[in-house]
Amino acid sequence: MKVKCPFCDAVSFSIVEYKTSLLGYLVAVLSILIFGFLSIILMPFLVSLTKSAVHRCAKCLNEVKSNSYFGFSSLEDKVSPKLSEIQLLTF
Repeated sequence: MKVKCPFCDAVSFSIVEYKTSLLGYLVAVLSILIFGFLSIILMPFLVSLTKSAVHRCAKCLNEVKSNSYFGFSSLEDKVSPKLSEIQLLTF
């Protein structure tokens, strides 16, 4: 994908790397709990559907764009502040 980097103003093809999000691990655990042994068949599909694509500039390697199949930016952004609040409340 050809992008214009906001950091170095270069127009080039982006470098794409795929990252598994926390949502992928949660879906995997839920499928194991629901389907049991049969979830081994579903696991490759579930994990690949929940991966997010991170586009990086080819020159400066900064993150330019992030895409996911379901439109979620990442579940970590929504869960992490809540976990830190819970940790502060427990101490």
